[in-house]
This record gives sequence, structure tokens and C-alpha cells, in this order.
Amino acid sequence: MWSKVARPPVLALLLAAGASATAGFTCSRSDSPVLPVVEAAEKRFKPASPTLAGTWVNELGSKMVLNPPDDSGQFTGSYLTAVSAAQKPIQVSPLVGAQHDPKGAEEEYTFGFLVNWSFSDSIAAFAGQRFVDDEGKETLETTWLLRQKVESHGDDWEATRVGRNVFTRAA
Repeated sequence: MWSKVARPPVLALLLAAGASATAGFTCSRSDSPVLPVVEAAEKRFKPASPTLAGTWVNELGSKMVLNPPDDSGQFTGSYLTAVSAAQKPIQVSPLVGAQHDPKGAEEEYTFGFLVNWSFSDSIAAFAGQRFVDDEGKETLETTWLLRQKVESHGDDWEATRVGRNVFTRAA
């Protein structure tokens, strides 16, 4: 069975290669097409890792490094933000999270993580989903809540911010 990641590139490769690429190969509707071209395309367009493990960068230039999840989907990592409203210098901050599908059986699974900012009295919670396009490019679509410490209960109204970030796997 062809995966949805491999289907468009494989079709393009077969059309570009012409009939000579399929010479000597036959398959019926019930057979899965096992062509060298198909296998090469699937390897080329499959993401490097089915898990979140690796280095990711968002549209603002923030960078996070995620360690492989354990069998239950729990993972750790670090986050270096490119933007901050804090008065202190930005520092790498620890994160902990969970991946819904730790074995990577599904391509587009959900996840969440917390970042405990090392340089400010705030914490951020991210929730998101991993997506893989037809060419194998991975993105993490996230929504976050950032809670900062305020001096009094009366200032609570300004303590929480909401935003979105899109991360791509760093090469």
C-alpha cells in the first residue's frame, strides 16, 4: 500500500522515468506495487524520525531540542526563545512534555509540553499537532499560553498571553 507521503512524488518519478522504469514489473490491483522507484521515493520523502526528537525552529527563530520519548511518550528537552518581554538576558530553558503516539505509528499526532523559563518568573504551556506534507516536510502547529508572575491579584488580568507558533525540523 502506498503511503500518502509517497504517492505524489512516486507518480511524478514514474512519469518522468517513462515506461523503461517499469519494464519487467507487473502488478494487479490487489498487489502492492513493489518497484525500486517506489521504494527509493518512499525512503527519500519519509521524515527522518516518526517522533518529535530532534531540533526544531519556529518562524521567529526560537529553537528547541527535543529528546526521544520514553515508551509512555514522555520527553524532555530545551528551548531557546528568540523573543522575550523579560528584563533579564535570554537563557536556554528546560522543557518537559508528552507525545500522544510515542512509537510514531501515525504521522499526524498530538503533543504538549511546558517550558519553565530560566530567566523570568513565567511558564509556558504548548499544545500542538505534527503534520507531514506530500514532500515529507514536517511542521509542528502549536498554540501556547504564557503565564507570568504579577505583583498582586488586581494585576491578574495581564498575567496570561496566548499565541501560536509553527515549528519546522532543522536540517
